[in-house]
Amino acid sequence: MNDEGVFMASTKDRELEIIKKDNRLIEANYKITTNQWRVIISLLGKIRTDDKDFEDYTVNLAELAEFFKVTKSRSFYAEVQQATRDLMDTTIDISMGKRRRYTHFVSFVEYVEGEASILIRFDKALKPYLLNLQNNFTTYELAAVMNFKTSYGIRFYEFLKMRQNMGKGGQFYIQYSLLELKEKLGISPDEYRYTKDLRVRVIEPALKEIHEYSDLQIVQTDYIKKGRAIHAVKIVAEPKKQRMLAIQDPENIRDITPPEVIPKAVQALIDFGFSEPESRALVREHKSKKVLTAIAYVTDKKKTEAIKNQCLYLRRVMKGDGGEQWAKEQQEAQDVRKKRLFEEREQANAEAERVERERAEIKQVQATFEALEADEQEALLDAFLDELEASDANAFMLDRFHKARTKGEAHRVPMLYAHFKRVMREHGFI
Repeated sequence: MNDEGVFMASTKDRELEIIKKDNRLIEANYKITTNQWRVIISLLGKIRTDDKDFEDYTVNLAELAEFFKVTKSRSFYAEVQQATRDLMDTTIDISMGKRRRYTHFVSFVEYVEGEASILIRFDKALKPYLLNLQNNFTTYELAAVMNFKTSYGIRFYEFLKMRQNMGKGGQFYIQYSLLELKEKLGISPDEYRYTKDLRVRVIEPALKEIHEYSDLQIVQTDYIKKGRAIHAVKIVAEPKKQRMLAIQDPENIRDITPPEVIPKAVQALIDFGFSEPESRALVREHKSKKVLTAIAYVTDKKKTEAIKNQCLYLRRVMKGDGGEQWAKEQQEAQDVRKKRLFEEREQANAEAERVERERAEIKQVQATFEALEADEQEALLDAFLDELEASDANAFMLDRFHKARTKGEAHRVPMLYAHFKRVMREHGFI
C-alpha cells in the first residue's frame, strides 16, 4: 500500500462528532455486521462527554443511509431494523483474566415496520465504557470512518487508533496472533481456517479501507511465522497529518467553486418528476412548506391508490389545501404514538426500578443474615422452617429448603425469599 490518499477534514456537524470508547470495549470480543456498526457508531456520536446516563436514542434511517452513502430504500430500512433487533442477541465478551464479563450493546429496540426510524437504548452495563471516561480511552472523528463498508474495517481502525500515541506523531504498530485476532473479531476457529482466506477476506479489505478513507495510512503489514506456519500479523501505520486538508484554509480551496445549492423544495419536485424550471416556478407560487407537505401527502396516497399521472395529481393537491388536513392528522397520530411510547417507557422504567430495589433489598437481607453468629443463623432457620410448615408451602418447597440448608444456602433460594424476609422482619433483623 504505497498510495498515501487524502483525509479531508470536515465542517459538517455530524461528521465532526467525536467517538469516545474505553479501550477495554475496543479490545473486547464480539462480532457485528456492517449495518449494526453503522447504527452503533451513529449512536456513539450522539453521546456527550458530560452525559451521566444513556438516553433513548432515535436513529433516522434516511439520514443514516445518506451519511454512509447507501441508497435509501425500504429494503435497506428493513435490513437495518432487523440488524438492530439482532443486536439484542449480540454478546460482548469483556472478560479480563479469570473474571468473566459478558454484556450486550442494546437492551431495548423499538420500531414501526415501514417507518424509517428506530428507538434504541444502550445496555446500562456499557456505562463504564462509554460515559465519563477519564483515562484509558480512545477518541476519533466520525468522519474518519463514514466511508467504511465493512465492520472489520472499523474494528482494525479502532485497534490502530488505540495505539496511535505510541508513535508520538510518527509510525506505530499493532500485533496480534491470528488466534487472538479471530477471537476479538468474533470469528469461529473453523471459519477461515487457512491464513490466506483470513488475509484476503478480512485483514486486507479492512486495511485497504483504513488506508483509503481514514486519517491513518497503512505503512507495512508483516505476517510473522512460528516454525513454518504464520502465527501473527503486525500492522504498521502512521497519521496522514501531512496530507490532511482543512476546508477552512483558503489556500486549499482558492480555486474551488462551490456548487449551487438547490433549495430543498425545488430538489424534491425535481426528484418527483418535474423539470428544474417547473419546480422553481411551483415553489414561487405555492411556497416551500406547502410543496413539501403536498409531496408527502401524494407519496403516502400512492401506497393505497393507483395514480396514473403523479405530477398532475400533485398540481391539483397544491391548488387545494396542499395536504394540510392530512398532515394535521399525521401529526396527531404521531403525537399519540409518542405519548404511548413515553407511557410505555415510563412503565418499563418503573418496573426496572422496582426490580432493582427488590434485588438490592434481597442482597441486604442476605448480607444481614450472613453477618450473624452461627447459633443465631440456626435459630432463624428453625423459625424459617416453622414459617414454611405453617404456611401454604408445598412438599417441593420444603424439600428445596432442606437441601439448601445442608449446603448453607437456604437463605438464597429465590422461591422461599418472601418467607425468609418475613422471618427476618419478625425477629427484628430488618
